[in-house]
Amino acid sequence: MALGSGLLAASVAADIQIGTTKQPTSIRSWGGVAAFSLYDEASSSYRLVVSRQHGAPELVAVAPQAAEFDLDVGPDASGAPAIVFSRCAVQGRRPRGCDLYRYSLGTGTESKLAGASSAHASEYAPTIWRDRIAWARVSDTGARRLPRIYTRSLRSPLSRPSGRLPGIPSSLCGKGGCVVNELELRERRLAVNGGYPGPVCNNGQVRLDSLGGRSIQIANTTCGLNGQSFVGVSFDARNLYFARFCVADPTCGRTGAFRYSLRSARYSLAGFGARLTGFSFNSGSRAYEVLAPDTGPNGYCGNSVEGAPLPDCRIVLSDPLVFARARAPH
Repeated sequence: MALGSGLLAASVAADIQIGTTKQPTSIRSWGGVAAFSLYDEASSSYRLVVSRQHGAPELVAVAPQAAEFDLDVGPDASGAPAIVFSRCAVQGRRPRGCDLYRYSLGTGTESKLAGASSAHASEYAPTIWRDRIAWARVSDTGARRLPRIYTRSLRSPLSRPSGRLPGIPSSLCGKGGCVVNELELRERRLAVNGGYPGPVCNNGQVRLDSLGGRSIQIANTTCGLNGQSFVGVSFDARNLYFARFCVADPTCGRTGAFRYSLRSARYSLAGFGARLTGFSFNSGSRAYEVLAPDTGPNGYCGNSVEGAPLPDCRIVLSDPLVFARARAPH
């Protein structure tokens, strides 16, 4: 099957280009495996792919779907990379009937995570760390979106309730409700990239929860006219990473990759101006990025002129990021 994407392995400047796709996608990585979605123009659907050690994308044996895959990559109980993702009965602006699945890269098989999936709500933004998962859940029937965040051990019997974590403070959600964009689990910590109503668009907030119930705010941004946003919460052993960018003007303000020390609570910034749809810190000071550069009269990936050829999103492993001390993003 031909995909509407260039599967490239060439180097552009110091970035290593992995591929291109015609619609925005998030990207997640762990253990040398990056997972993301490629858009197939012929069928107007998305395919789940992986890149191993920043090689060319490989199709995963998972059925295509009408929306990009909402996924995470992390170690399973044996330490091998595994993918968790949500699949929804009804796609669209507000998906319904979404349940969670795990895909084993070792065996090439998928299985439903029955202990995390419910009949009358949608589960999304899953994340895995060994024998534990976390996810967001929202009612399929309520008019106001109030996502709740849960966690459970994959070894727990189905009769055991999942644990609830703090997540986004409900006081921020107002009448418009909140959103959980991404979750990232590592050991006893959970990073939350969420949004809450603002005067122009959703404001952004990054929080750090512990499985013991503690929650602290790491970063906050007002969306504003430039569309300031966070993307790509990810960990290494000592730090939490995320990127800040502006949709309308990629060079606005303090943009780039932020690093938050889990030990000292200090911030560093590797500044760059780019419009991102995905970010995931990898190792060796490099990160996977999904870039949506301007293409002149045709617009950019995800916001193109009607009737014009779809511009590319570029999927790259970045050149090494250079961090310097910085203030917390606000």
